[in-house]
Amino acid sequence: MVNFSSLKCLSDSLHALQRFINTVFRDLIVQGIVLPYMDDIVILAKNESEAIDRLKKVLKVSSDYGLEINFGKCQFLHRKIEFLGHIIKNNKLFPSPSKTKSVVHYPEPKTTKEVQHFLGLTGYFRKFIPAYSIIAKPLSDLLHKDTPFNFDVKRKASFDELKRLLCQKPVLGIYRQNCETEIHTDASIDGLAAVLLQRSSDDNSLHPIYYMSRKTSETERKYTSYELEVLAIIEALKKF
Repeated sequence: MVNFSSLKCLSDSLHALQRFINTVFRDLIVQGIVLPYMDDIVILAKNESEAIDRLKKVLKVSSDYGLEINFGKCQFLHRKIEFLGHIIKNNKLFPSPSKTKSVVHYPEPKTTKEVQHFLGLTGYFRKFIPAYSIIAKPLSDLLHKDTPFNFDVKRKASFDELKRLLCQKPVLGIYRQNCETEIHTDASIDGLAAVLLQRSSDDNSLHPIYYMSRKTSETERKYTSYELEVLAIIEALKKF
């Protein structure tokens, strides 16, 4: 992981900083070589020689644009790193145990604000959970204006299921530009869901890269099943 120390002038505008990094490293991002976030960049590689070769490319781009590297915050040739609440290891992505622990030990909510906080914690890892929005719907419905707080059996089941799914140590693959890719979708009156999958050269099987989902609006709940399925495809293509 590479960290830059020469971007303080952009740090007051996070969007400008991210746009700048995305522009500078666009070619390497498209090739699936780097994962940038603000002033940090994760370099992905299968082995040490590839890692060194890719590091050289990152250093070359950095030099071309006059970016100063903060070597004190860099991690080189690590097989495992923690990044933005995630563990990256062997080309796979896991939720950080230090973050999921907060979800696992979260007490049963007694107020709407506590429900909102719980959904904030679990929502950060929604890409790991199939149909997250649909599972969380009984809880998120409590956040509607003028909805009285009632933590009934259905909401308790939603709460427990989200905790259970994160306890199972979910794992995602990291997207690779040249791998066979599929998108699978599903739809119901309650929500739309999709998963981005890629075929691994290790076992020739499809593995999840990212799960997406959202609740249906009141208007969409009146759609036919065919219309909902088409809408799920459209939303998935927009997302991925």
